[in-house]
Amino acid sequence: MPKQKGEFEPFKMLIGAVMALMILAIIVSAIDYFNRFRLDISKERLIDGLKNAVEQPNGKTLAIQGLLFEERTGYTNSFLAKEIGLEGPQCISFLETDNFSSIATNDSGVSINSSIQADVYPVCYTNTAGECQSDCQLCCVLAFNRDPNNP
Repeated sequence: MPKQKGEFEPFKMLIGAVMALMILAIIVSAIDYFNRFRLDISKERLIDGLKNAVEQPNGKTLAIQGLLFEERTGYTNSFLAKEIGLEGPQCISFLETDNFSSIATNDSGVSINSSIQADVYPVCYTNTAGECQSDCQLCCVLAFNRDPNNP
């Protein structure tokens, strides 16, 4: 019995659809990988910038611009103090963010409510002039999207 023309067309379409799904999965994975990579770099830039501010506690603002923050993440005072080498969580404070619902600050840290790109402005002081509100030898104030020295 001779084969009819078009007998294998549905099978070829199925193979094409499977190949398209595999390519789509590879593309989505690559996009996710590069997004995760950008978030990791932003976290490293934040920590490195805070360490720089601690190394020069002169009361001048250091700008860390263009950091990416992922939704439902946050940083606590104790985590940041440990990462940058401060005495304890009481040595870091956060300024309130005005009219900025994506970032919420409180006494114990900062939480990110939606994915956002923001600038962080740390200012560190030595306690010799009584600038710190705690008994820390060195304290830092962090502000998001505004310079704490220029309100």
